[in-house]
Amino acid sequence: MTLGATITLAGPQRKRRIPIEEFFIADGICNTRRTPVEIVTEIRIPLSAAKLRQGYAKLRQRKSIDFPLLTVAVSADIEGDGTIQSINGVLQPSARALVLSRDGMILLWEAP
Repeated sequence: MTLGATITLAGPQRKRRIPIEEFFIADGICNTRRTPVEIVTEIRIPLSAAKLRQGYAKLRQRKSIDFPLLTVAVSADIEGDGTIQSINGVLQPSARALVLSRDGMILLWEAP
């Protein structure tokens, strides 16, 4: 999600492509925008994502057989001198939908 990916869904009537951040929802019953007759046929990650630095971490109580309390994914475009050009982050609290955290990343980026 932090890489700007798109996802392609195919059903009997049509194919559609949506940004991956629009694919996940939190309505309490269904956690994606995929309809019952659709399947995921493709996930596209832009070539520009290859130059990004990326990280992923899980916070959990135990190291084995445990669902994470929080997951975090971050990607950043960092220049050779360490200057951050852009940064994106995604948070997923336990049993909740993914949250694209652009504002939080901006605060982190602008911190002294």
